[in-house]
Amino acid sequence: MAPQQHDNENLLNGELARLLTEAGVPAKAERGAGDRLRMDVVTEVERLRVVLEAETGFGKKRQAIRDADARLGQGVTTLVFAVCYPDGATVDALADATLTWTLRTRAEGTNEARGRSNRIPQYPRFAIADIEATPVPDFRALGDGPRDALAAAFARLKDEPLAPFPRMDEDPVRHAIDEAVTEALGLDPEWVAGIRRELAREPSITNKRWAG
Repeated sequence: MAPQQHDNENLLNGELARLLTEAGVPAKAERGAGDRLRMDVVTEVERLRVVLEAETGFGKKRQAIRDADARLGQGVTTLVFAVCYPDGATVDALADATLTWTLRTRAEGTNEARGRSNRIPQYPRFAIADIEATPVPDFRALGDGPRDALAAAFARLKDEPLAPFPRMDEDPVRHAIDEAVTEALGLDPEWVAGIRRELAREPSITNKRWAG
């Protein structure tokens, strides 16, 4: 990579980290880990480290994916987004730019390295405005009763350990969380339970082929 392009990518990484932080996802750019690794952008979501490896130009998708899989192989994280900035992206215009990204996980990277994937990677596109426009619950609209019930459930369960994702359907703590949210939001309990059951069978979580 030419020095000028590298410098521009560093600036874009810093701006992306700033925009993510403004959107409620605290992030930092170009963090070093030991002497051999610099992650482009890194954040922590509920104690899970999430890394973004970025390239400039939509034609650099494969390189971004290789960089992301390298981070998985180095064991610094289990979740990486391979991101591509558009050609000609600038710091001033990044907030309005559309990026491409693909999510990489340790199981996914391992499967493809072993030649077991029959999936063509898809590259969703997003802009910072998409994050800002993502719907989030308005707890003010719930009323005092449901809101107090959720607060009580949080106080009761916040220090309880959660079972790993593949065991979520048999995890009593997750059941209690789901029951509290289901009742507060007036959701169908069986619908929520079905999501939990199917998510526990998701191949990217179990690292097993989908059995149907």
